[in-house]
Amino acid sequence: MSYGLKPTIRERVLHTHWKACVEAIRDRFPALSPRLAAIVLGYAVDGRLPPAWDTEEIARKIGIPPGNFSELMPEIHRIVEKAAEKPPVNLPSTKAGSSGHRRWALALALVTLSLTGVVLADQNGAFQDGKSLGSSVNQSAFSGINSGAASDKIPGYGTNPSETQFFQGGQGQLSGPGVAKMQNCATATPDSDPIKRQECEAVNFLARNPQIRPQFNITKNDPMILAAKHARDNAEEFFKSLGINGGTGSGSQCTTRVETTPAQYSTETCSSFKEVNEQQCTMGRLVNIDTDSNFQCDQTINAYETLKCRRSSNITCTGGGDGCDRGGIIPNSWAGDMATSWFPSGGGNYILQFGTIADNYWRDGVYDRTLTFTISDLNLITVFALTRVSFDDWLLVQVNGTTVYVGPKGGDRLLIYQPAPVFESNNFNICQEVYNKHGNWACASIGAWYGENGSFDYYESCTKVSGGWNCIPYDSRTGMVQYCSNCFGYAELKTSWNFNLNIDLRPYLRNGSNTIFTRTIVGGSGENAIQITTRQKCPLQCSISTQNGCASLEARAQ
Repeated sequence: MSYGLKPTIRERVLHTHWKACVEAIRDRFPALSPRLAAIVLGYAVDGRLPPAWDTEEIARKIGIPPGNFSELMPEIHRIVEKAAEKPPVNLPSTKAGSSGHRRWALALALVTLSLTGVVLADQNGAFQDGKSLGSSVNQSAFSGINSGAASDKIPGYGTNPSETQFFQGGQGQLSGPGVAKMQNCATATPDSDPIKRQECEAVNFLARNPQIRPQFNITKNDPMILAAKHARDNAEEFFKSLGINGGTGSGSQCTTRVETTPAQYSTETCSSFKEVNEQQCTMGRLVNIDTDSNFQCDQTINAYETLKCRRSSNITCTGGGDGCDRGGIIPNSWAGDMATSWFPSGGGNYILQFGTIADNYWRDGVYDRTLTFTISDLNLITVFALTRVSFDDWLLVQVNGTTVYVGPKGGDRLLIYQPAPVFESNNFNICQEVYNKHGNWACASIGAWYGENGSFDYYESCTKVSGGWNCIPYDSRTGMVQYCSNCFGYAELKTSWNFNLNIDLRPYLRNGSNTIFTRTIVGGSGENAIQITTRQKCPLQCSISTQNGCASLEARAQ
């Protein structure tokens, strides 16, 4: 149904005047966005009633009861008919066979030629008038530019925004405040002040822009790629087309150059080893007995004697026990993104402190910090225990990936809860932003969007993915602190906690590099610092002395 629009008007709207009619509706009702004005125009053209939430939003912005939406149509018809009667914005085509189009182009050319002389005649005078006007107000305009004038005309000029607190000398964490700002702006009621309203409008635009920005798929056969390849393969002709002399002639800007790479020399050596085989020989006397010799066997001329002597070594050691410096950690091997200190605590114990014990130097957010250190010999360590935590509001401590402490309420994790996304397929459904009392996004079948039977599923947000959308459902626990599978709490506990502990960390240590990770969740203001008590075995200091009781026999053997 056309609802009163003439067939010729309806055809103009659909084919040549759609944009002009949308702008005419917005001129009459400035509060309507382009999307809402297009919905009103669609209803006026084909009578298809928009979804209820769009109807309510349009009625609210125009200032009529939602039930009287159809009564608005007579006025809309008058606006559309008036806009459609005007010539289209784009000039008509001049293809052969269209006499009406040719007449339009001819008329336009005649008007243009008739005005050319006037424009050229007045051009120089207009330039001189504009130059004189600019010179006359130049000095007064410059003198009016100062900080006082700027503060009167620019809201907030000269004042620091509240977000400067997140800088913290370049050490601040921006992820937490950034997520909080996105969440607040996604659900906040627009500020009545148009200047203040720009902040959330900019945040919402950046957060949603990746999903609504047109996507392009450029293949290797795209005309742009093919044209670039053609220019590369035909460089000489391409340069000539630009008026640049190409080729290899005498006047060419392209030259041939021969480069010679010098010879490269290297010196290499090898070694040839001669194998030495083991040889044997016999030591001692060799006696040859024959019948011509006179042997006297009862007379000893030379004899062997067996004697004993003693050489000894004495080893003397000092030291040992435990209670020495650095608790097994290699000196100066620790590195972290918070203040790190090392100091004795008495009785042979030493304290490794990570963080600063102070009050409220962080603001709302999640603060992840890491400390690394190196252990040369784990067997030397006799004590390595988490003995103190000081934080506000929540704290998690991990050693080499193992959770050793969650406070103040215990648990096995520490995070800001977000519900799992729900996948909505695009086979038969459509998801789009609605921002009404039911939710920010809605997903339903195509028919349901056009008034047919069907239900809508509402979500906090949706992200376009392959094959559909990933949508975040509404959950009252969203943004709360989760510290076990079904344990939740608010970030702000309004308490600075200080606990003395005795958690043995040695089972989680290893030789080489070690990592201690802390996560602090702060509601309002907060801080975090931990202390680890260490102790190691003391090394032995030994010396060796030698006693030689064989000196006299060694002298006889010379």
